[in-house]
Amino acid sequence: MAGKGRSSLKEVIPLNMAVGTMAFCMVAVLSAYLLVARGFSTLERTDMEGRIAQFGVLLRRERESLGGFVMSYAEWGDSYDYLATRDPSYIEDNYPASWMRAQKIDAVLIVADDGEILWSSVAVPRADASSGVPRLRYRSPALFHEAYGVEPSRAVYGFSVFDGVPAMYVSWPVTDDLATLPPRGVLVFVRMLDDEVLRSYAPGDDFNVSWLPASETEKKPVPGIHPVKVDGRDELEAWDPVADADGTVIGYLGYHKDRSWLAALRVMLLQFFVIGAAAGLCAYLASYFFVKRQLVDPILVIRDYLGSFSSALEAGAALGTDRRDELGELSAHVNSLVDRVRVQARELDRLALTDGLTGLPNRRSLDKTLSLLRLRSLSGYPVLDSRSSDERGSVACGMIDVDFFKNYNDLYGHAGGDAALRSIGLVIRECVMRPDDLPSRYGGEEFAVLLPDTDEAGAFTVLERVRRAVGALELPHAGSAVSVAVTVSCGVAAVRPGDAGADMDALMAMADKALYAAKAAGRNRVTAYSSLAADAR
Repeated sequence: MAGKGRSSLKEVIPLNMAVGTMAFCMVAVLSAYLLVARGFSTLERTDMEGRIAQFGVLLRRERESLGGFVMSYAEWGDSYDYLATRDPSYIEDNYPASWMRAQKIDAVLIVADDGEILWSSVAVPRADASSGVPRLRYRSPALFHEAYGVEPSRAVYGFSVFDGVPAMYVSWPVTDDLATLPPRGVLVFVRMLDDEVLRSYAPGDDFNVSWLPASETEKKPVPGIHPVKVDGRDELEAWDPVADADGTVIGYLGYHKDRSWLAALRVMLLQFFVIGAAAGLCAYLASYFFVKRQLVDPILVIRDYLGSFSSALEAGAALGTDRRDELGELSAHVNSLVDRVRVQARELDRLALTDGLTGLPNRRSLDKTLSLLRLRSLSGYPVLDSRSSDERGSVACGMIDVDFFKNYNDLYGHAGGDAALRSIGLVIRECVMRPDDLPSRYGGEEFAVLLPDTDEAGAFTVLERVRRAVGALELPHAGSAVSVAVTVSCGVAAVRPGDAGADMDALMAMADKALYAAKAAGRNRVTAYSSLAADAR
């Protein structure tokens, strides 16, 4: 049945299959993406940690190399003599600008053991304000280790900032060639860690190291490895604090690793989503035609068959059962169900039109027959040629009432009354024998007989036969005022279609009036309606 909001299986099933296919593809792709991204992220973090460690190793090696280089100059007699004589030729011969560029030394400092800077290739920001002599804090831990002059010579390694650029330096006590004399000061070599140098230490082209001065950060960078976006690119980022000899953080080394694979993975994810959508569309089209042919069309046949049957209990030819699948089984079950419903419907119709006690047609059957006769009266009666001209087209009705039946029930009980009614009903059926005649139980102890193509005289004969047959039963009735046995009173009437006021309702009223006249006249008799009219004249 069509209705508002109705949907069709041939659209719903393919659509659901398409949505399911697309959802499955997308969930599978998204799950794969998440698994791959998670796996790659774990590998990336491990690789990032390894790169950071590798950078630290390279930086330490560079620092140790610088330490070995400065030691070769500090444990040298010329350097030791310079601290005593301060001969400028030592500086000119050993630390020219060309040499510093070749050795990648960005600054050289010679500091006496009292902190005075004897010579520096760069300007030193710290100075004694009173004397104007460049001087570091005495025995500064940035240059002098705590066992300076007591234990054998060893280096002091550190980091500092020059003009906003980080630098690493190595300080070595100055002594003789054999390191047997007490040191007179320290020799310091400085190497700047600018962007170019940091890139040279970075392991891999996709790994970069940057410097962030502490003065330029409002808050400390978050420790650990984190994914970030830099100019629209995905990167992994980590920061290590760098402190000077006093433990003060002077800046942060930032490690950055490119994650270009993530963008490629996103593109791949989008491609798979497109493939999933295309697969869903293909699934929709394929399932649409398949479902329509193999499922929906057979179901529509069953639907139309059941719809026709439900409206009129008539469905025409049975459904085909040649399919060897569930729909074939369903068709067979529907055929069986329809057959059973037909049988049960006929039985229900019979029961609905039959009195359960006497087996005669009931009041409903009588009303149905009266309706059919009413229609026939409008279109003309089909009559039998064997009937007399007076009988043709006439309809007679007889009303039968059991005399003093209430007294009978009071004396013999309802079971006895039911038995008497069954016997009377059987007698009426035997007396009203023509196929078109309708004997019926009208209600209670009343019966009615419809006699098509019968005039009043013929009906009187039939009802008189009924009255005598009931009397012949000789059913004892001690409560009757007219007989010792059960008797009946009858009224008959007949009409013809052409008579004025002749309709089925009037016929029943006329027969009922004749019945009351029979009862008023003493019961156990048959009274014709025409006799009432004659008496009235």
